[in-house]
Amino acid sequence: MIMAQQPVSSALSPSQINDLLTISLDKVAQKRAEADLISNGEQTTAWLISRTLQLAGYQPFLEIYNEDEYLPGFVSTGFAYNDYSILFTLAEQYLTDHSR
Repeated sequence: MIMAQQPVSSALSPSQINDLLTISLDKVAQKRAEADLISNGEQTTAWLISRTLQLAGYQPFLEIYNEDEYLPGFVSTGFAYNDYSILFTLAEQYLTDHSR
């Protein structure tokens, strides 16, 4: 949750954004594999991904952000969003679009 805070996330370089998204997607895969052992599921990781994609100014994310009734609130607070899968898909697309 600390990484999703504005002062921390706004200081990330493009390379660090790629690394953060890669690690986040790895955590999602791990959480899915160990779902019965992890209580908070994917919410915190989805919040970090959403804040990172917003920081990066990733246009496909911003288009959904501007059209989705609930996503701006989720990006702001980390609560009340029901489709994390779109955020994970967008993170994967971002990494494909910005591969090193």
